[in-house]
Amino acid sequence: MGTLSPILEPTFSVAEVERATGINRQSIYRAVRRGELVALRVNGSSRGMRFELSALEDWKRSIRTQGSTSESPRQGTTSEA
Repeated sequence: MGTLSPILEPTFSVAEVERATGINRQSIYRAVRRGELVALRVNGSSRGMRFELSALEDWKRSIRTQGSTSESPRQGTTSEA
């Protein structure tokens, strides 16, 4: 029998993730298709897609580890000394 976490995590819609991160909707869907971001699908539909906080944190960590990616909202910015 599989194990389930006894604590439910908050989940977020695509629109909520987009507003909170500044990452556009297309990049979020692309990350899901590529397997970079884990999504929960309500009724098997992408319209009901939800994201657990831990999945978003993992994705954010992987973006930082990879450096600049197309999903990074800060891509192309430079800092001047």
